[in-house]
Amino acid sequence: MNKAIIKYCPKCKEDKALSLFNKHTKEVDNLQRICRDCQKESSKKYLSTEKGATTTRRAHLKRSYGIDLKDYETLLSSQGYKCKICGVGSNLDSRAKYFVVDHNHNTGEIRGLLCTKCNALLGFAQDRVEILETAKQYLINSRANNPTTINITLQK
Repeated sequence: MNKAIIKYCPKCKEDKALSLFNKHTKEVDNLQRICRDCQKESSKKYLSTEKGATTTRRAHLKRSYGIDLKDYETLLSSQGYKCKICGVGSNLDSRAKYFVVDHNHNTGEIRGLLCTKCNALLGFAQDRVEILETAKQYLINSRANNPTTINITLQK
């Protein structure tokens, strides 16, 4: 019996190597019906629609945080439609159009909605208050001293 090494993609109407198809256990040959490139293009088109973006966002919120879009909107409204830390009113400096759901990684409890930068700040500080306190003191001290020049001697 001669095993196939190529498969026809009905979307792009081309014969392609089997390695260019994603796995799909419910198909007879265990491969997707259309090739990976066509699948990617279809997904990209769908996600660019409002319905696709909303469906994806809804699924992400439910899967990751156990909330729905109404819960998200209620939380955002309670924060005055602003980042809970810095107060910025939009997240336009990020690829994301939405505020990030900040949560306690140990308990899963939602703490609030943050802009991307404030969420990164907490992430880089590993949610450790002592790191943030040290950073705060560093900024306070640097403002108080306000050195115009810094002399550093390098040893050779």
